[in-house]
Amino acid sequence: MQQTQVLIVDDEPANLLALEVMLAPLGCRVVRANSGREALRHLLHSEFAVVLMDLQMPTMDGMEVAELIRERRRSRSLPIIFVTASDPREFPIEKAYAVGAVDYLSKPINPIILVSKVRFFVELHVKNRQIEEMQQALHAAQIKASNERTRLILENAKEYAFIEMTPEGLVTDWSGAAARITGWEAGEICGQDIALLFSEEDRAAGQPALERAMALATGRAPDRRWHQRQDGKRFYADGVTIAVRDDAGAAQSLVKIFSDATARMLGEIERERLLKESEVLSSRLQSIFHQAPAFMCTLQGPDHVFEMANERYYQLIGKSAAILGRPVREVLPEVASQGFIALLDNVFRTGQSYVGNSVPVSVRQSDGRFDERLLDFVYVALRNTDGEISGIMVHGIDITERKRYEEAARLSDERYRQLIASMDEGYCLIEILYDANDQAADYRFIEVNPVFSKQTGLGQDAVGKTIYELVPELDHGWVERYARVAESGEAIRFVEEARAMGRWFDVYATRLGEPGSRIVALLFSDITARRKADEDLRRLAAELSEASRRKSEFLAVLAHELRNPLAPIRSGLEVIRLSAENPATVLRVSDMMRRQVSHMVHLIDDLLDVARITSGKIELKKDTVRLQDVLTTAIEASMPLMTSSRHRLQASLPEEDLLIYADPVRIAQVAGNLLTNAAKYTPEGGEIAISARRDGDAVCITVTDNGVGIPEEALPSVFDMFSQVSRNLGRAQGGLGIGLSIVRQLAELHGGRVQARSAGKDLGTAFEITLPLAAGAAAAPAPTQGCADEGPGHCFEILVADDNIDAADILATLLELRGHSVTVVHDGHAALTRAIAQRPDIAFLDIGMPGLTGLEVAREMRGVPALADVRLVALTGWGSEEDRARTREAGFDHHLTKPTQLSAVDDILRLAAAALPAGATSH
Repeated sequence: MQQTQVLIVDDEPANLLALEVMLAPLGCRVVRANSGREALRHLLHSEFAVVLMDLQMPTMDGMEVAELIRERRRSRSLPIIFVTASDPREFPIEKAYAVGAVDYLSKPINPIILVSKVRFFVELHVKNRQIEEMQQALHAAQIKASNERTRLILENAKEYAFIEMTPEGLVTDWSGAAARITGWEAGEICGQDIALLFSEEDRAAGQPALERAMALATGRAPDRRWHQRQDGKRFYADGVTIAVRDDAGAAQSLVKIFSDATARMLGEIERERLLKESEVLSSRLQSIFHQAPAFMCTLQGPDHVFEMANERYYQLIGKSAAILGRPVREVLPEVASQGFIALLDNVFRTGQSYVGNSVPVSVRQSDGRFDERLLDFVYVALRNTDGEISGIMVHGIDITERKRYEEAARLSDERYRQLIASMDEGYCLIEILYDANDQAADYRFIEVNPVFSKQTGLGQDAVGKTIYELVPELDHGWVERYARVAESGEAIRFVEEARAMGRWFDVYATRLGEPGSRIVALLFSDITARRKADEDLRRLAAELSEASRRKSEFLAVLAHELRNPLAPIRSGLEVIRLSAENPATVLRVSDMMRRQVSHMVHLIDDLLDVARITSGKIELKKDTVRLQDVLTTAIEASMPLMTSSRHRLQASLPEEDLLIYADPVRIAQVAGNLLTNAAKYTPEGGEIAISARRDGDAVCITVTDNGVGIPEEALPSVFDMFSQVSRNLGRAQGGLGIGLSIVRQLAELHGGRVQARSAGKDLGTAFEITLPLAAGAAAAPAPTQGCADEGPGHCFEILVADDNIDAADILATLLELRGHSVTVVHDGHAALTRAIAQRPDIAFLDIGMPGLTGLEVAREMRGVPALADVRLVALTGWGSEEDRARTREAGFDHHLTKPTQLSAVDDILRLAAAALPAGATSH
């Protein structure tokens, strides 16, 4: 028969050696494994009776290894005993049993307890193997028996009890000698918990559940222990509990088979008692006891009288063999106040062992001083031949010096970790992994600092994972570079982009350890933002340079465009002065000047629109309107330019009402800008067309021409500000190059978009605007004729206050030409004084006057009861809704944006006249 093997797993070589030495008396082959991974490799190729597993191991702890063992069919029933240095009260016993553990031992390990527990599983393994061999032999001989025959055998097996139960322990069959041995009949016990058969101590310790768990896990569990009959007397059962499984391997039931071995057991107990008495007297055992590296002593009776103590124990307490035969309370009175007497009493009363780890103990030495020590120890109950507790064995080691060393190491490690954790750079340790051909294939993260996650984006759970698990697409050059560092021992620093991670890194890499080490330390920084900032700075510099160039060109064009109308206006003024007596000449020159002023106003309006849009202050007055009406307005506004350039304009508007929810003035401005743009860049006598069509839930407006076209490379920037400056400057007919930019931004503010197409130079251009339709909305009613079409009908007393003397005089002249009485002042204080004295019907107040602003004058006037009915009109160059709100709050009735349109002034006068009672007149 093959030699029985025991597998021991621990990451500390000293612990492996100690375990191997302790297990030597068993005569088994002990196989070492210094990691969970190595243990799994042994289990793939060899069979073991039991595994001793260290709970705390790096990379893969004992629990994880146990789970993997249970997942493999071959090792599913392998008994596992955990070895832990933790407080037994903190041992995760439920989790351990869940992964198939059958027991656990606490360090320091008692060799006697260790050998006893392992011997049980070794013998069980040997017997199981013998049973398997017998079963194979029986199968080879094709010995079969029917269920009925088996039943007859069970009924006639007078010496053995056959008990079948569910995996939960409920009795389902009570056969053989079960009734005779236990005193229970089948009818009394079936349906009851098998725990009734166990002793009170075993039930309290959970032995019934442990026995079932072991049988379910390993296939069988030994049943050699004291049980209890129906009358309360005890008997010793010698047998086994076997798991019955179906073809799929699932446990169907458990069968408990045993005989009454009470007489034999009592004889063995007696022989064992005599043997132990002789062994106590044995000088060999005495020598082992006294020379043991751990301190040991035995205490007898409830008073804990010293029976034996070894040299290590005498050294610990600073006393001699004179303590033997005396109770602990007398020998060590100081330990009572430290709670140790109470612990001894509890162990003697309950039989439950106590394990103390790193327990501080203060012992008075022979010279009277107190010595403070740290101890790992265990109190184990000793029982006599009747199973009753007779004493306690104390076993432990003094770990004071080891703890001091560990504390020093911990403080050093803590300082190291605090340093690493406080760094702004990322830090990690990696292990280079090689393939079967000894080529660097991957690397695994061993340690990372808190900044690692921020610098890499890989997360703090990267420890234990490989780079290709985390970043499968990473360039293999990173692995090769770190492998060269590990192989050569030469540190390197480099800056490289990890494209798969979308980051740039500044890395310092160095090997840790002696030649042959595969550990590399990395100190690195994510410099992606810095690289991007550098690129952004370069791009921004280029953009600023381009913007500066465009601005310079724009200012030149702006000066040119403003100078063009100013020259004829200045000349026209001189002509009017010289031709004052020639009305025809004055009228013709006035019309020319009006056109030039309108052109300047248009230029300034474009500039204001750009300012409002870019600052977010433009306000859309949306309504549901017919697109055809809006486009008709745009066409009418562009006709003078079309006519003067002798262009042919073709409009194709659908008969179907296309309703949009938009600001009609702004959409008309968009279409008008496109028509004006087409007229300016189309040679005289060109063809221009505007059309509209429905496109699903949107409407498309298209303006085409056969003009100068747009080069392909210029199309992407055609809607940029001042783009006219850089194209076709010699063909343009005026303008600042901001019209198309306004078109795009107004279209986007309405939820639309605009695009340009051109086949190239001299092949014309097409602009297409897409706007959303107003779903389910009706067209806005056509405006009714209001007071704007009516004459003023009344003459008013009007106050005009403006620090711009020319603007004030012109407005006053226009009002006087309409028959009104006008008073002009040029500062806020004069305006308020004249208003109180004159009590005008209407007051036009400039907002930016010196002394008192227009807002302050309005507030003061509204505070005078006699002026409560004066209609106040604000004059200002600002026209946002925020500006209008401020004037309303100050008490103004109207808000006019400079330059003031005469039609707007007439509308205010008509409203004032319409507000008068029937038959009333102004004063």
